[in-house]
Amino acid sequence: MLFVGNALLDVSVECDISLLSKYKLTLDESSVFEKWQLPLLDEVINNPTAIVSPARLASLLLKKQFGKSNCVHFLGTIGNDNFGKILRERIEGTGVNALYDVNEKEPTGVAVGLITSDHRTLVANLGATKTFHSEFILNDNVQKAIENSRLIHIEGFFVSHSPQVSLKLVENFNSNGKIVSIGLSAKYVVSDDFDKVYALMPFTDIIFGNYGEARTFVKTLLKSEDEIDIENVAQKILEIPKNKSFTLNGRETKKLVFITGGPKPLVVGIKNADNSCSIHKYEIPKVEIKGDTIGAGDAFLAGVIVKLSQNSTLEAAINNGIKTAAECCLHRGCFIE
Repeated sequence: MLFVGNALLDVSVECDISLLSKYKLTLDESSVFEKWQLPLLDEVINNPTAIVSPARLASLLLKKQFGKSNCVHFLGTIGNDNFGKILRERIEGTGVNALYDVNEKEPTGVAVGLITSDHRTLVANLGATKTFHSEFILNDNVQKAIENSRLIHIEGFFVSHSPQVSLKLVENFNSNGKIVSIGLSAKYVVSDDFDKVYALMPFTDIIFGNYGEARTFVKTLLKSEDEIDIENVAQKILEIPKNKSFTLNGRETKKLVFITGGPKPLVVGIKNADNSCSIHKYEIPKVEIKGDTIGAGDAFLAGVIVKLSQNSTLEAAINNGIKTAAECCLHRGCFIE
């Protein structure tokens, strides 16, 4: 399994909503630091209650659930600095094979999670993450990971700054009969970089997004500001042309769409090999949030992908995704036991 994304050190902290107001951040949204907002980074990192986690929880969870040496690879960019050192040590300490392109000039990226009551607001300083060098995919270790992986997952965050690399990777996996999975990542990604994400759709077997991301993607696709119910959102994504089928538990399937909404019903869209489509909704069991919801989406994604990669049924994959996301909510920050 090859996971491609932004190599960010995750830092989360509990705070008052006034901190969001101070830096003009929108509750429950994801965004990128503007220059004037950068002092927030120091405020959070110097906060004694801050929790620092190895980034991209999904890759760590994939490793945890696969349980095999070096079968999960992470591809991204870090800086040659202390944060990069921490990130490399922590992710490699889990057994994930970190394939880091190192930028000597830019700092390692940091993702900040601000916890206000039952809400979490995310803001990232991308730093080195957005400077991925296209020639790095020719590195021998990267080529070996590509060759040995049966599934690739690419974050929309990565697609936004490295569209050509993303396209080459998905074309490679698709042409070799391997599974391609994409995460929409954030509303601003699918609105500001819609064309880059859409270019991957003909090769993409599995799409993950939350209600806001999926709606924004479809509204941008339709060039419409009209509200769309979530089942129709899934249907519109399924209708995007796709060039091949993949095998799901012995059955030829063209596309799967997973749309999460926290405690709201999970929406799953299925496009069969004959292009027929069906939409299904799954109620989410009530979860006691003892920590926060940071990383819950990654946790769901990882739980689903692990089971699909092991040729489990779709129902088993969904149940594992929900269970893994619920476990994530028992802890502060991007962490799971």
